[in-house]
Amino acid sequence: MQRKLLITFIVGAFLANVGWALYFTRSRIDLKVVMRSSYSELMLLITAESFSGLLSLIWGY
Repeated sequence: MQRKLLITFIVGAFLANVGWALYFTRSRIDLKVVMRSSYSELMLLITAESFSGLLSLIWGY
């Protein structure tokens, strides 16, 4: 039961992070212009910023 709940929580957190990454990618046009990057590169940057939080969820801290 606990394992299933943990997996559900991790999947939910992942989907929430993807949603925020899409939101910030489309709303932060100024960052895209300053960095001269594509939307994919900007999304990778936002994902890397939230990666530490995702790892802490997986490790249970």
